[in-house]
Amino acid sequence: MWLFTRFVWLAIPASLGFLAAQAPNYGNAQEATAAAGQKLILGFRIIDWKTKHIDDPDAAATHAQTLRKLGCEVKTAQHNGHSDVQCRTVYWKSLALDTQEQLQQWKSWLEIAGFDVIHGHPASSQKVTNADGSHKEVVKYRLADWRSQHIHQAAEVGQLTTLYRSLACEVENHDHSGHTDLSYRCPAWMEIELPSHEAAHKWQDFLKNAGFETVHEH
Repeated sequence: MWLFTRFVWLAIPASLGFLAAQAPNYGNAQEATAAAGQKLILGFRIIDWKTKHIDDPDAAATHAQTLRKLGCEVKTAQHNGHSDVQCRTVYWKSLALDTQEQLQQWKSWLEIAGFDVIHGHPASSQKVTNADGSHKEVVKYRLADWRSQHIHQAAEVGQLTTLYRSLACEVENHDHSGHTDLSYRCPAWMEIELPSHEAAHKWQDFLKNAGFETVHEH
Protein backbone atom coordinates (compact mmCIF):
# COMPACT_ATOMS: atom_id res chain seq x y z
CA MET A 1 0.00 0.00 0.00
CA TRP A 2 2.71 2.47 0.90
CA LEU A 3 4.90 3.01 -2.15
CA PHE A 4 7.35 5.58 -3.48
CA THR A 5 6.15 9.11 -4.10
CA ARG A 6 7.42 12.55 -5.00
CA PHE A 7 6.29 16.13 -4.70
CA VAL A 8 5.01 17.88 -7.79
CA TRP A 9 5.51 21.36 -9.21
CA LEU A 10 2.90 22.66 -11.63
CA ALA A 11 2.33 25.66 -13.85
CA ILE A 12 -1.30 25.19 -14.88
CA PRO A 13 -2.51 27.25 -17.87
CA ALA A 14 -5.41 29.57 -17.17
CA SER A 15 -7.90 27.46 -19.12
CA LEU A 16 -7.47 23.73 -19.65
CA GLY A 17 -10.94 22.38 -20.52
CA PHE A 18 -13.05 19.66 -18.85
CA LEU A 19 -11.81 19.10 -15.28
CA ALA A 20 -8.61 20.91 -16.22
CA ALA A 21 -10.64 24.05 -16.86
CA GLN A 22 -11.36 24.14 -13.13
CA ALA A 23 -7.77 23.34 -12.16
CA PRO A 24 -6.78 25.88 -9.49
CA ASN A 25 -3.92 28.30 -9.87
CA TYR A 26 -0.87 26.66 -8.33
CA GLY A 27 0.49 29.98 -7.12
CA ASN A 28 4.02 29.86 -5.71
CA ALA A 29 4.10 26.19 -4.77
CA GLN A 30 7.53 24.66 -5.25
CA GLU A 31 9.35 21.35 -5.29
CA ALA A 32 9.40 19.92 -1.79
CA THR A 33 12.55 20.95 0.03
CA ALA A 34 13.37 21.79 3.61
CA ALA A 35 10.98 24.72 3.14
CA ALA A 36 8.08 22.28 2.78
CA GLY A 37 7.57 22.57 6.53
CA GLN A 38 6.04 26.01 5.87
CA LYS A 39 3.77 24.67 3.13
CA LEU A 40 0.37 23.03 3.32
CA ILE A 41 0.89 19.49 2.04
CA LEU A 42 -1.87 17.69 0.15
CA GLY A 43 -1.28 14.01 -0.61
CA PHE A 44 -3.05 12.31 -3.51
CA ARG A 45 -3.22 8.98 -5.28
CA ILE A 46 -5.41 7.11 -7.77
CA ILE A 47 -4.26 3.51 -7.63
CA ASP A 48 -6.61 2.02 -10.26
CA TRP A 49 -7.03 3.31 -13.80
CA LYS A 50 -9.75 5.98 -13.98
CA THR A 51 -11.35 6.84 -17.33
CA LYS A 52 -12.99 10.11 -18.37
CA HIS A 53 -15.02 10.30 -21.60
CA ILE A 54 -14.54 13.75 -23.14
CA ASP A 55 -16.22 14.94 -26.34
CA ASP A 56 -14.03 18.00 -27.00
CA PRO A 57 -10.59 16.88 -28.29
CA ASP A 58 -8.91 20.06 -27.06
CA ALA A 59 -10.41 19.61 -23.61
CA ALA A 60 -9.25 15.99 -23.59
CA ALA A 61 -5.70 17.02 -24.52
CA THR A 62 -5.50 19.67 -21.82
CA HIS A 63 -7.02 17.35 -19.21
CA ALA A 64 -4.36 14.76 -20.06
CA GLN A 65 -1.70 17.48 -19.83
CA THR A 66 -2.83 18.43 -16.32
CA LEU A 67 -2.73 14.82 -15.17
CA ARG A 68 0.78 14.37 -16.56
CA LYS A 69 1.94 17.49 -14.74
CA LEU A 70 0.58 15.91 -11.57
CA GLY A 71 2.90 12.98 -12.25
CA CYS A 72 0.22 10.49 -13.28
CA GLU A 73 0.46 7.74 -15.86
CA VAL A 74 -1.87 8.78 -18.67
CA LYS A 75 -3.37 6.95 -21.65
CA THR A 76 -5.57 8.51 -24.32
CA ALA A 77 -7.70 7.00 -27.08
CA GLN A 78 -10.27 8.32 -29.56
CA HIS A 79 -13.38 6.38 -30.57
CA ASN A 80 -17.09 6.82 -31.29
CA GLY A 81 -16.70 10.61 -31.50
CA HIS A 82 -15.10 11.17 -28.11
CA SER A 83 -11.81 10.79 -26.28
CA ASP A 84 -11.05 8.48 -23.38
CA VAL A 85 -8.45 9.84 -20.94
CA GLN A 86 -7.18 7.26 -18.46
CA CYS A 87 -4.93 7.97 -15.52
CA ARG A 88 -3.50 6.41 -12.39
CA THR A 89 -0.65 6.85 -9.94
CA VAL A 90 0.09 3.85 -7.76
CA TYR A 91 2.54 6.03 -5.80
CA TRP A 92 1.34 8.68 -3.36
CA LYS A 93 2.38 12.15 -4.48
CA SER A 94 2.00 15.56 -2.85
CA LEU A 95 1.36 19.19 -3.67
CA ALA A 96 3.03 21.82 -1.47
CA LEU A 97 0.64 24.78 -1.32
CA ASP A 98 0.78 28.28 0.14
CA THR A 99 -2.80 28.97 1.30
CA GLN A 100 -5.90 27.20 2.58
CA GLU A 101 -7.77 28.49 -0.46
CA GLN A 102 -5.32 26.78 -2.83
CA LEU A 103 -5.47 23.60 -0.77
CA GLN A 104 -9.28 23.45 -0.77
CA GLN A 105 -9.43 24.16 -4.50
CA TRP A 106 -6.93 21.42 -5.32
CA LYS A 107 -8.55 18.98 -2.85
CA SER A 108 -11.93 19.51 -4.52
CA TRP A 109 -10.46 19.21 -8.02
CA LEU A 110 -8.61 15.98 -7.22
CA GLU A 111 -11.63 14.41 -5.52
CA ILE A 112 -13.86 15.23 -8.50
CA ALA A 113 -11.23 13.66 -10.77
CA GLY A 114 -11.41 10.44 -8.71
CA PHE A 115 -8.27 10.71 -6.56
CA ASP A 116 -7.87 9.69 -2.95
CA VAL A 117 -6.58 12.72 -1.04
CA ILE A 118 -5.13 13.19 2.43
CA HIS A 119 -4.47 16.35 4.41
CA GLY A 120 -3.86 16.62 8.13
CA HIS A 121 -5.11 19.72 9.94
CA PRO A 122 -5.65 20.72 13.59
CA ALA A 123 -8.31 18.65 15.32
CA SER A 124 -11.61 20.34 16.05
CA SER A 125 -14.28 19.67 18.66
CA GLN A 126 -16.91 20.44 16.01
CA LYS A 127 -18.50 17.57 14.11
CA VAL A 128 -17.73 17.80 10.38
CA THR A 129 -20.83 17.33 8.24
CA ASN A 130 -21.47 16.37 4.64
CA ALA A 131 -23.75 18.33 2.30
CA ASP A 132 -26.67 16.08 3.31
CA GLY A 133 -26.12 16.83 7.00
CA SER A 134 -24.59 13.46 7.88
CA HIS A 135 -21.35 13.38 9.85
CA LYS A 136 -18.08 12.79 8.01
CA GLU A 137 -15.70 10.01 8.93
CA VAL A 138 -12.86 11.64 10.88
CA VAL A 139 -9.70 10.12 12.37
CA LYS A 140 -7.87 12.17 14.99
CA TYR A 141 -4.24 11.35 15.80
CA ARG A 142 -1.25 12.45 17.84
CA LEU A 143 2.34 11.31 18.42
CA ALA A 144 3.85 13.37 21.23
CA ASP A 145 7.43 12.04 21.07
CA TRP A 146 9.75 11.40 18.16
CA ARG A 147 9.51 7.89 16.70
CA SER A 148 11.99 6.41 14.21
CA GLN A 149 11.84 3.74 11.55
CA HIS A 150 14.94 2.10 10.07
CA ILE A 151 14.32 1.79 6.32
CA HIS A 152 16.58 0.20 3.71
CA GLN A 153 14.54 0.97 0.57
CA ALA A 154 14.68 4.50 -0.85
CA ALA A 155 11.20 4.02 -2.34
CA GLU A 156 9.70 3.38 1.09
CA VAL A 157 11.52 6.40 2.55
CA GLY A 158 10.02 8.65 -0.11
CA GLN A 159 6.53 7.22 0.36
CA LEU A 160 6.48 7.49 4.14
CA THR A 161 8.03 10.96 4.11
CA THR A 162 5.23 12.24 1.91
CA LEU A 163 2.52 10.51 3.91
CA TYR A 164 3.74 11.91 7.24
CA ARG A 165 4.10 15.39 5.75
CA SER A 166 0.60 15.11 4.27
CA LEU A 167 -0.55 14.27 7.80
CA ALA A 168 1.10 17.55 8.93
CA CYS A 169 3.77 15.77 10.98
CA GLU A 170 7.35 16.88 11.53
CA VAL A 171 9.72 14.62 9.59
CA GLU A 172 13.50 14.17 9.63
CA ASN A 173 15.56 11.75 7.52
CA HIS A 174 19.12 10.67 8.38
CA ASP A 175 21.08 8.33 6.09
CA HIS A 176 23.80 6.13 7.56
CA SER A 177 25.21 2.59 7.44
CA GLY A 178 23.23 1.67 4.33
CA HIS A 179 19.81 2.64 5.62
CA THR A 180 17.70 5.67 6.51
CA ASP A 181 16.42 6.60 9.94
CA LEU A 182 13.08 8.27 9.30
CA SER A 183 11.92 10.17 12.39
CA TYR A 184 8.52 11.77 12.80
CA ARG A 185 6.26 13.27 15.44
CA CYS A 186 2.97 15.13 15.71
CA PRO A 187 2.72 16.61 19.22
CA ALA A 188 -0.64 18.35 18.69
CA TRP A 189 -3.87 16.52 17.93
CA MET A 190 -4.60 16.55 14.20
CA GLU A 191 -7.34 15.04 12.08
CA ILE A 192 -8.10 13.78 8.60
CA GLU A 193 -11.47 13.42 6.89
CA LEU A 194 -12.12 10.18 5.03
CA PRO A 195 -14.72 9.29 2.37
CA SER A 196 -15.94 6.06 4.04
CA HIS A 197 -16.01 4.03 7.23
CA GLU A 198 -13.70 1.46 5.60
CA ALA A 199 -11.16 4.11 4.60
CA ALA A 200 -11.23 5.56 8.13
CA HIS A 201 -10.43 2.16 9.64
CA LYS A 202 -7.58 1.58 7.19
CA TRP A 203 -6.00 4.93 8.05
CA GLN A 204 -6.56 4.38 11.76
CA ASP A 205 -4.79 1.00 11.51
CA PHE A 206 -1.89 2.58 9.63
CA LEU A 207 -1.54 5.34 12.22
CA LYS A 208 -1.73 2.92 15.16
CA ASN A 209 0.93 0.70 13.59
CA ALA A 210 3.12 3.81 13.17
CA GLY A 211 2.82 4.54 16.89
CA PHE A 212 0.14 7.25 16.92
CA GLU A 213 -2.68 7.67 19.41
CA THR A 214 -5.92 7.67 17.41
CA VAL A 215 -9.61 8.42 17.80
CA HIS A 216 -12.18 7.54 15.12
CA GLU A 217 -15.30 9.71 14.94
CA HIS A 218 -18.30 9.11 12.67
